[in-house]
Amino acid sequence: MAGGSLALQLFEPGFQQDLNGDGHVGPTTIEAAGATRLYQVSNKFWLSDSTGAGPSLKLNGVAVTLNDPRFGGQWNPIGAEQTASGYEVAWQKGATKEYIVWNADSSGNRVSESAHLAGGSLPFMLFEQSFHQDLNGDGQIGPTTIETAGSTGLYLVSNQYLMSDSTGAGPSLKYLGVSVKVGD
Repeated sequence: MAGGSLALQLFEPGFQQDLNGDGHVGPTTIEAAGATRLYQVSNKFWLSDSTGAGPSLKLNGVAVTLNDPRFGGQWNPIGAEQTASGYEVAWQKGATKEYIVWNADSSGNRVSESAHLAGGSLPFMLFEQSFHQDLNGDGQIGPTTIETAGSTGLYLVSNQYLMSDSTGAGPSLKYLGVSVKVGD
């Protein structure tokens, strides 16, 4: 096993020692909610299922590193979940409340990504539901769902009513051109 591999890092806690001399016993866990875990090993990011198997995150076939200069040194992953075709990976820009979500293949390579999203936006809050965690730190997972029986959902975000189609896009609920808020 390579000294910087996730497999070796996952053995270290059982031995209670730093086997590869990197100054840490085991990998740094970034996120462990759900079935997929996100780890940092040295300066690279790894995805892992319950068996410890999984790929590193890659952009154009090259491993993504902590504060990767290809992203202006500002974006780092904060959550991951396995999908039918690979992985969804949530990224946060520095300490801001700006996020993107990658779709990665089963080898950890980015296939596509969302637009830049505000942490309080309905599209980002809908992503929280697939990650099963509060990614933006607002104390809840996803928006408050009012109704989703048809093709359009109605949600409460902060104190504003928002509508959404299957892509997460849609307007706020308005009366005479003004957004309707709780208590109006």
